[in-house]
Amino acid sequence: MSEPKRDEVEAQLRLILATPAFARSPHLCRFLQFTVERALDGRAEEIKEYLIGSEVLGRGAGFDPRTDTIVRTQAHRLRTLLQAYYADKPDSPVVIGFAKGAYVPIFRRPSVPDAPPAAGRIHTGWLLAAAAAVVVAGIGGWWVGARSAVSGLEPAPARFTVDLSPQGALDVDRGSLVLPPSGRSALFPLIETNGVRRLWIRSLASGVSRPLVGSDGGYLPFWSPDESQIGFFQNGRLKVYRLSDGQMRDLAEAPLGRGGAWSPQGTILYAPRSSGFIYQIPEQGGQPAPATFLAPGTDENDHRWPEFLPDGRRFLYSVRARNKDHNCVRMGSLDSHETTRIFDHNSQTRLAHTRTGDFLVFARDGSAWAQPFDVKAGRVTGQQILLLEGVRYSNVSGATFSIAGEHYLVYHDTEYSRTAVSLLDRTGHVLKELTQPALLMGVSANAAGRMLALEFGGQSREPGDVYVGETANFAPVRLTFGGAGYAAWEADGHALIYLAMRDGLSILARKSTQAGAEETVLWKPAHPIFPTSVSADGRWLAFHEDRPDTLMDLSLLPLDPLTHTVRGEPVSIRKTRFNETHGFLANSGRYLAFVSDESGQSEVYVTELGSDGHPGFTRKVSLDGGVHPRWRQDDGELYYLSPTRKLMAVRIEHLSSGTQFAKPVKLFDTLAFGAGDSKSPYAVSGDGRSFIINTLRVDPQGLTVHAVADWVGLLKTRHLTVN
Repeated sequence: MSEPKRDEVEAQLRLILATPAFARSPHLCRFLQFTVERALDGRAEEIKEYLIGSEVLGRGAGFDPRTDTIVRTQAHRLRTLLQAYYADKPDSPVVIGFAKGAYVPIFRRPSVPDAPPAAGRIHTGWLLAAAAAVVVAGIGGWWVGARSAVSGLEPAPARFTVDLSPQGALDVDRGSLVLPPSGRSALFPLIETNGVRRLWIRSLASGVSRPLVGSDGGYLPFWSPDESQIGFFQNGRLKVYRLSDGQMRDLAEAPLGRGGAWSPQGTILYAPRSSGFIYQIPEQGGQPAPATFLAPGTDENDHRWPEFLPDGRRFLYSVRARNKDHNCVRMGSLDSHETTRIFDHNSQTRLAHTRTGDFLVFARDGSAWAQPFDVKAGRVTGQQILLLEGVRYSNVSGATFSIAGEHYLVYHDTEYSRTAVSLLDRTGHVLKELTQPALLMGVSANAAGRMLALEFGGQSREPGDVYVGETANFAPVRLTFGGAGYAAWEADGHALIYLAMRDGLSILARKSTQAGAEETVLWKPAHPIFPTSVSADGRWLAFHEDRPDTLMDLSLLPLDPLTHTVRGEPVSIRKTRFNETHGFLANSGRYLAFVSDESGQSEVYVTELGSDGHPGFTRKVSLDGGVHPRWRQDDGELYYLSPTRKLMAVRIEHLSSGTQFAKPVKLFDTLAFGAGDSKSPYAVSGDGRSFIINTLRVDPQGLTVHAVADWVGLLKTRHLTVN
């Protein structure tokens, strides 16, 4: 085989230097270019450690290789990065390399044809990315464990960390890092430093992360089998995104998506809401159809987290029941209504095909576990084994781990984004920090803005509990116990109405803020509800309801302010095929502001109310989108958050000829957390001069995840016996 010619070597050098891994390391670029050019010019004798250190790496004339190891260190990194480059590009016509301990490059043709990787060998995409990060970061970067080239040796698990992007934090409330089977890329939801939430993708070969244009607000992404497309949830819809050109297709309604999966035959499974069952739809679109059914005669209330088995017909899914002891993971089929119980706890479960056999990997009790699984028979066959600690599971955002076959397991131990509640004036200036960063999920104030209620998050995104205090000197006192949220104040600030979980059931409850007060049950709704506000006279509670037939519907619940009981059936305000949410009652009781997506995006509307609570004339008051409307106490101004989290204000004049709403004006930009969720991200003082905002605190360490290469080796170290 002929030796490479000069022009071939130079062309290969240009290709290598153009890769992102080298582009981020000027020192290594100069090192490689200097040594290659000297060798091509026949001046290999000039390639000495002293010359490289003093001139190429900038140590100057005083460089002493006996005490300064920079040349040897950089040479090691250069060899590592070149090995990773050729592992990812085995068809390169010219190989540029360095023998260990030498600085003169070697040029040769590939000596062997490309062959499939041996079992257990580290995947090239991760190898290149890991090597690149070692080069760039120097220390504290990704680490790649050495692999033996001797056939038959069992590779040991290698642990390293992955820094996904410097431009934000992992949006742990909207999903986790998701690997495809090849392990070549990773999808993840990102909270950018400016507060924008969208999906990003990282090429693990180049180490480059980029946002997916148009995916703002997207969450819970999942891969197509050929890795050319992704599915995800956005603005109450299930969507498909083609990675080659960013083309998106809208497939189906999904107001509160809870996981999706994509079969090789082109069927997509998805859980469209927080209750009910899993649906199926062709990848090109069509009429959705149920893929699972709530078992009759049981207390099952929702199915989520579908995962296809290799045949593309059977699938795993998580079952939640009112009695948590009945939670489980089941196996269903597109060809039958019959299901098989797999094990007795609910979690997002993934199938891993390995050289040791097939395993189900799932999160439980703050750890990742694996259990042998007979795919053909559809049953577990051995004991559960603890793999790793520090892995979480959330009923809202899923498990905080992902796997790529037998090669990689990535995970993080952050279950929530951290926020802090601040008091701001109308210019956005922070007047006072009311809390330290914590797991805060909702904020509400009474009509005067003097009393504040915060929901501190519980485990696995289950309802936390409500704490109350005076806004001026906020010292939170715990009001509820056992799980509660979505708190709405009665106008005088003496009691709250909220959603609670009691004995496995969702109830609407009331409790006074007086010491020793008891909780009373107001209502046991048939469908999931989300209370948002109470009228000033205590006669109405605004809420929206998740119904399987008409999506989110807006209603008023009639209350008796004297007996503190429900005095009748709910009055429907909006019941359409669109989502109507975030109803907030004006202090006068004359108006209800709410959000609807009937225009194609969420907008703020105001409807006039009769004395019987029934709606009258309705008008749109927001421009270019809006959520979470709030009233000033005198009804003279309405506020809302824009899609980019700007706090907007609408002046209102009450004239004899009618009510006039002015054009919305921007007050200031915010980082309000949960602006697109049902839980309240802010509250308003009675005079509209200050705002209490639950503000996202982007953790600079929030985008580091942990990874284990050859994670199957953990099974052996845990002494697992496969039956």
